Amino acid sequence: MSRSTLLPTDWNTPGAFSAELGNRLGRQRAILADGHLLLALHAPPDPDEPARKGRFFWRKPDGTWQGTYSGEGIASLHNHLKDYADVVDRLDHQDDGVTTLDEQFGVIQALAPTIRSARHLHEALQEAVHLCPEDPALSDLRDRAYEIERAGELAYQDSRTKLEYMIALQAEEHAESSHQMTIAAHRLNLLVAMFFTLATLAALFGMNVHFGFETNRNPLVFVLIVGLGLICGIMLTKFVIAPDNRRRPARAKPAKAKSHHSPRHLRDPSRH
Repeated sequence: MSRSTLLPTDWNTPGAFSAELGNRLGRQRAILADGHLLLALHAPPDPDEPARKGRFFWRKPDGTWQGTYSGEGIASLHNHLKDYADVVDRLDHQDDGVTTLDEQFGVIQALAPTIRSARHLHEALQEAVHLCPEDPALSDLRDRAYEIERAGELAYQDSRTKLEYMIALQAEEHAESSHQMTIAAHRLNLLVAMFFTLATLAALFGMNVHFGFETNRNPLVFVLIVGLGLICGIMLTKFVIAPDNRRRPARAKPAKAKSHHSPRHLRDPSRH
């Protein structure tokens, strides 16, 4: 049987490991063969590298460990989990200083694969505990992996909530800006309505009337035209701002959804 190219050449591991692994990393998992336990895990994901990097940890039947990561013995596995914890902590602190939507989306984009990988890490260690229950250190590592997964999920939810709040705040600012523009346009329309009739009369008659200022005559004609134009403008303005009193069809109230479970049924677990 050919040996897997993923494992170090100096590891004298059972052939079943090579048969299970093959030459592609695959998912994170625990493999038990002839008393030997192998953990095939992923390094914390790097956004710039889509391919996952594998890290392998081998527990011999006598309880000693070897790993392809930094550290001697089981410390190598502890350092592997510490890498995940550091990544989650760094992204969580990075989220505190985010001020733009692009930055916030970048944090979420980095957290999502980290949480997914941490979840699979926890599942692999849980599988290892079932395969090798006599080693209490595995239980501690599994619990630590769960804490990392939980911290990552909380950081992810906080980031999503913050992103949604920033989007809502930006939408509110745009709505307020549009509202102010609408008010300005409405005021301009009122001014146009106010002087519309006067401008129309001036266009029709050209205002080529002798109002008397240049000859010291009685300016009554000019005053009457201006007054008539302003009165008509005021009437048109009132028409523009008058509310629409037409009867609108009443909206049908949405039907209340019927719950399949009564409150008493939900409160009483014994009814399930």
